[in-house]
Amino acid sequence: MGTFSVTVDVVNPLDPTKHATLDCLVDSGATYSILPTPVLEQLGIRPLREDTFKVATGERRTWRMGGVELRVDGRSGWSMAVFGPVEAVPVLGAHGLEALGLGIDPVHRRLIPVAPLAL
Repeated sequence: MGTFSVTVDVVNPLDPTKHATLDCLVDSGATYSILPTPVLEQLGIRPLREDTFKVATGERRTWRMGGVELRVDGRSGWSMAVFGPVEAVPVLGAHGLEALGLGIDPVHRRLIPVAPLAL
């Protein structure tokens, strides 16, 4: 499929005046979006829980998670985000994509609107 990035506005849902714009790698294989801890802290995002994640190397890491509003191409949605390491590349994961109602067009390396399912 190849990789690509998109511009994402990350917003504190409790105080929309606090926001940051990040270039995020689109990764539908990541359950949640992963954002650098300093960015989330600067926005005033409070951790809601911790969870243990399996990373690409097979190791397990425990990270905090909090709720954010994501905005991409005029769409917005609330999603959980991981307080990632400082050096982590920001990632827009599957949960964020679903919250935004967006899917991946792998041929053109872009995001496209998708109809939600209610089965």
